[in-house]
Amino acid sequence: MLALVSAGWAAVTLAPYPAVRVLVPAVFLAGILAMSRWPVLGATAVCLGQGLGLALGAPHVSAAGLVAGLGAMVLLGRRSRLPRALLPVLTAWGVIVATDLAPVRQVLGLALFAAAYGVGFTVRRAAERATAAEAALRELEAVEVAARARAELEDERHRLSARSTRLVAAATRQMRDLALAARPTLDTEDLARLRARGESAVDELRSLLGVLREDGTRAPALPAAEPVAPRRRPPWHADALTTVVLWGIALTVWLMERADAPPPLGAALAIGAVTLRRRAPAAALLIAAAGLVAQRFGGSPYQLGPALAVALALLVWSTVGARTPLRLAALVPLAAATLLVTEPAHDASLEVACAILLGAGLGSYAWHRLEEGHELARARSETYTRQVELAVAAAVGQERLAVARDLHDVASGAIGVMMLHASVAAVKRTADPVAARTALDDVA
Repeated sequence: MLALVSAGWAAVTLAPYPAVRVLVPAVFLAGILAMSRWPVLGATAVCLGQGLGLALGAPHVSAAGLVAGLGAMVLLGRRSRLPRALLPVLTAWGVIVATDLAPVRQVLGLALFAAAYGVGFTVRRAAERATAAEAALRELEAVEVAARARAELEDERHRLSARSTRLVAAATRQMRDLALAARPTLDTEDLARLRARGESAVDELRSLLGVLREDGTRAPALPAAEPVAPRRRPPWHADALTTVVLWGIALTVWLMERADAPPPLGAALAIGAVTLRRRAPAAALLIAAAGLVAQRFGGSPYQLGPALAVALALLVWSTVGARTPLRLAALVPLAAATLLVTEPAHDASLEVACAILLGAGLGSYAWHRLEEGHELARARSETYTRQVELAVAAAVGQERLAVARDLHDVASGAIGVMMLHASVAAVKRTADPVAARTALDDVA
């Protein structure tokens, strides 16, 4: 579609020039089509086609290559990376510089082509982020919540088992050693140390049982979501600085090109609206439209320059990104005012202004739509992760209760029996040494 539109636009624009009205559109058509497989080669062909038209007699102010050139730069930003993309960019730069256009028009052309490449690059980055988020989400959803919970539960089971095993193993091993040490002499202090170690083991088990039971009976709750900070209005400092820079560029251009004419105050007002482009987009558009209308009827003709072009692109980008009916409706007076202020000029300003408005609007729409997809995928990933955490919390609670039951029924009972035999040894150490030693053997 882009190839057909580019060729058709060039054919209509170059209709009065028989030498190029067929050749140049054909080159544009072939170059755009070639970009589907060879982006750098196709974009270079488009730029060379523009230079060929100029060499064969097409007027330098003609906008015949505007659609093809900007479209090629957008596709190049989408499908190719630096430094390979430098070849067509430098070719476009060479074609623009080779013309006898005024320096202001050359700068505007370079900025327009660079901006088109930037739009394509920005959209590509947004598409890569959205694709990565979708891939991560698909990877998460490839395994059921229950399966993920089972895997997490297995890790928790090993951890709890290792913890309880270490505690019981240390206690029983030390009690065994103390029982064997006390057996030959039935010394009172040795038997006291044996009973003390058993009592400390019971205390340790009770503490562990209490923790496990408390964690197991506590109702699992979905992890609390991070508090959502209130959406703050974007800072105006960066936009104000941008406005000052654009005013400086506009003043420089006026001093260089048309210092004898009145200063373009209406255009300066339109550029100043950039300060409000994110804080109050609708108001910024209306202020810019009013400035352009004042410029048109104030008796001071204005040539579309880099500063106003950048300002219009920024205003349209921010407004289309907001996508509220009131703000989108404010685009209509801005578009009408832009056409009004550029129409009297016979230097393709009207076509360039239309390309700026349309290109910025489409680029903003594509970028914001991809960003919404990225945010949606990220939110779904977070929701799925929280579901897994909830399932794991419930399963881990049940596992802790099971481990607590095992500790109580097996380990606590065994240590209790060891404590009982240690008491028998202490009681019978003098009256029946044989029975006392047998009791210590039972402990061991």
